[in-house]
Amino acid sequence: MVFVSNISSVVKEANSVAGFGLDPQFAETLSELLSRCRAAGLDFRISQGLRTPQKQAEYYCKWVRRSPADIDAAARKMERDGAP
Repeated sequence: MVFVSNISSVVKEANSVAGFGLDPQFAETLSELLSRCRAAGLDFRISQGLRTPQKQAEYYCKWVRRSPADIDAAARKMERDGAP
């Protein structure tokens, strides 16, 4: 069993968009959206932010059942198109 002595800091961390590599303006907008969701009783949390082209291609492959060769091709295309 885990006991948390300062629950407010845990809640603050869970609701933060810091550290996800988001554009500052988008992060501010997202923070406002998350606050409104919490006020409406909806609990949304950020699980990932900036993804490399390879990681995005990996997820793409899983979602639509693509081969590893398709993943590599998709990652190369995203890089050519300017993805970080």
